[in-house]
Amino acid sequence: MHKQQRGFTLVEVLASLVMLSVILIGVSQLFIFTNKAAASNNEKLIVLNLSKATMERLKMEPSAFFLPEEITDQQTTFDYETCTRLGLSGCKQRYQPTINDRVYSIVITASQSAGGRTVHEKSLGLINVMVSVEDETGRINNQVEGYVNDE
Repeated sequence: MHKQQRGFTLVEVLASLVMLSVILIGVSQLFIFTNKAAASNNEKLIVLNLSKATMERLKMEPSAFFLPEEITDQQTTFDYETCTRLGLSGCKQRYQPTINDRVYSIVITASQSAGGRTVHEKSLGLINVMVSVEDETGRINNQVEGYVNDE
């Protein structure tokens, strides 16, 4: 008398384990990729929002970032070193803020045309400003351009 045996053979169990492993590896790679993409997007959002926020702060209080009398018709660059050289206060938090344990670098380029064929920004009391923000690796950056009232 031979009994009918039920169950899976060793080959069937091994084959199902291999298929399950391949599926799990694919799913884990998907999770790793989406996590990296989310972290990268977070960095891009921080740089974007920091550049916009800096421009808004410049509009409210330009003298906190640079001295308007330093602006010429040539592009003048203001960064952390320039801020400290001019003796302005709060240079570290304005030009090298730390957000989520990462240091970001802010560079402000300003100019004010006084004549020629272009609009006379000086006579209108406007300063053309470009705010550039870069993360500590230098791979993620953003620029915002606008006008600030000359105080």
